[in-house]
Amino acid sequence: MESEIIASFASILCYVGSEAAFVRIKNSFTELQPGLLLALLTIITLTFLYYLYNASKFGKLPEVYCKKNTKLHTLLNDKVSTLRRPYKPPIWCAESRLQTIVRYFTPCSRSIQWEREMITDKEEGAFHIDWFQNNENDRYPNPKMRPTVLIVPGLTSTTSASYISSMSDCLAQDGYRVMVLIYRGLEGDKLKTPLSFSATYTDDLEQAVELFYSRYPTSDLYAVGASLGSLILGRYLSEKRDQSKIKAGVLFCCPFNPADCIKEMETASNLILMNYQVTQNIKNFYRKNSDVFEGIVDREKIEKANFMRDFDNHFTAPVFGFANGDEYYEEASIVHRLADVEVPLLCVGANDDPFSPEWALPKKEISECENVALVMTYGGGHVSHIQEQFPFSKSYFELVMVEYLNGLLPQ
Repeated sequence: MESEIIASFASILCYVGSEAAFVRIKNSFTELQPGLLLALLTIITLTFLYYLYNASKFGKLPEVYCKKNTKLHTLLNDKVSTLRRPYKPPIWCAESRLQTIVRYFTPCSRSIQWEREMITDKEEGAFHIDWFQNNENDRYPNPKMRPTVLIVPGLTSTTSASYISSMSDCLAQDGYRVMVLIYRGLEGDKLKTPLSFSATYTDDLEQAVELFYSRYPTSDLYAVGASLGSLILGRYLSEKRDQSKIKAGVLFCCPFNPADCIKEMETASNLILMNYQVTQNIKNFYRKNSDVFEGIVDREKIEKANFMRDFDNHFTAPVFGFANGDEYYEEASIVHRLADVEVPLLCVGANDDPFSPEWALPKKEISECENVALVMTYGGGHVSHIQEQFPFSKSYFELVMVEYLNGLLPQ
């Protein structure tokens, strides 16, 4: 029986080798102890099956949803060449949750020296902007004319987050000035008022835009929103319509309809690994600033909240004036707002995003928009899109982002 197994397996390998190679493989296997042989055959078989699974699921061209014969459609066809090749996640890191975690903990290969500025409001609340002026670049030496990208991060993310640092580095290499919105109460700063951040709050983003143009009136400003930040940016662009001072935008892994995305996060595969961990992270933000929320939220209920729906019910909703989390999710959705966007807006996501999966993507709605396009890759996880086998390489998203923004610049 063992000799038959050896012969069958070696016969498969013979397709890629010579008859001599077949004989050597067969003899080598025969000399192994039965237990070791069985373990080796199991490992090889599982590796082969994983390779077949990986090849069938990934390595496909991305799906592009964009209204035909529009300026945005032409731009994507002519300027974003990366979309004409498949996205291939690393074979060792193809699974969406694993890739998301690896991306989160992989440090950026280059460290940008940020300059942090505090911005205050009339109620003495404050948020921050991290600036990288990029004065040493040769492409845009004149700071008055240097194009700038404003990044609006995901939940509790700052410039210390790997994906923000990597994204900023890619933009800096192409000559852009980079500014990153730092939400209220993050990175050691305590809130002075109950006003924090949410998917429906765009005032801090608007203030950052106004500040930029007060200093650089002859420069063009673009924006990239990631995860929660994509909801904020999408909402801002839809509200401003043709009055938007942001020339164009990118939404990265946008949870277009939070109600659908919360349902996905409550599935068995995401509940503990994603939902629970994210909730604990945002609860730490609340604990650090709990004193300013006295009388507004129920501390005991928040401490008992293990998942995002519970946290939004007992924190986000009351702080921002909603009856409950469901009402907040409905107002935070930007699906019905996309048609109001009047500047070019590219959305990039993955079909296996554990926070915003394929079934929740508004493909039909975007396909009918004049100024919005959606790129959906097969694989990529959440704010990740690691490619090749080396996690420090430029991600697929970063290549698309830079080509798209470069294509928008005045020639």
